[in-house]
Amino acid sequence: MFEDADLVIFCVSLTDYGEYIEDIEGVLVNKMIANKQLFESMVTHPILADKRFLLVLTKFNLLEEKIEEVPLRTCKWF
Repeated sequence: MFEDADLVIFCVSLTDYGEYIEDIEGVLVNKMIANKQLFESMVTHPILADKRFLLVLTKFNLLEEKIEEVPLRTCKWF
């Protein structure tokens, strides 16, 4: 599916650090950690070894407001 692609664009919302999703086993996972794990699995996948990646961090404008409500330490990665 990526054979003709030269660049993979991966977008992550900066406000995901304070949100959670259920994984396939029903366990709550921090969305930022889930995004990090997905990105790492894509970057290290053999099929994508020769591809370039662009990580786009979105919602920077909302991050300042969210930090006031939800501390960064909510996410173990930070």
